[in-house]
Amino acid sequence: LQRRNLIRTIDSNASILKSIANTTNDAFLLVDYFSKEIKDANERTSQIFALNNAKDIIKTNYQTLFADDHYIPQHRTEIKQQITDYGYFSDEIQFKNKSGEIFWGHLTLSPFNAAKNNYYLLQIRNIDAKKKYDEKIAKNSEKYRFILDNLDEFIYLANYAKGSKPDFEYVSPFIEE
Repeated sequence: LQRRNLIRTIDSNASILKSIANTTNDAFLLVDYFSKEIKDANERTSQIFALNNAKDIIKTNYQTLFADDHYIPQHRTEIKQQITDYGYFSDEIQFKNKSGEIFWGHLTLSPFNAAKNNYYLLQIRNIDAKKKYDEKIAKNSEKYRFILDNLDEFIYLANYAKGSKPDFEYVSPFIEE
């Protein structure tokens, strides 16, 4: 009776955890530590990687998700160092979906042990729109900086705080003239 109740409790907890993982906006992948094979994935994984079903990715090597096939070997030292220091690795990386389209994702990779096996938990959030927006802002900023720097007029931007001297945020190079 105790064993049956314990199994019910375990099944209930597993169902709750699976529901939580499936309602998040991030892809969650369970990867075998030694074989690097994906053992399980939540439903959001299928949307992020343009799959018909999250099960389509099971039994594939997780390194095939990266746009740069050599990302893991090239960054192995950094990955190990972050895991040693913080218990996880985190970075913004380019991934590729099923059709080969490349997108930016925020990866958190966490190693852990369960049921006498070693695993990685990969959490991937699609940040492609944010990266493209940041890139556009940076380009506009460079363009406007170029325009301001090449005007034959003295232009400055100052931030005034009550009771203090102005804090100059920008002064055009024409000041030298």
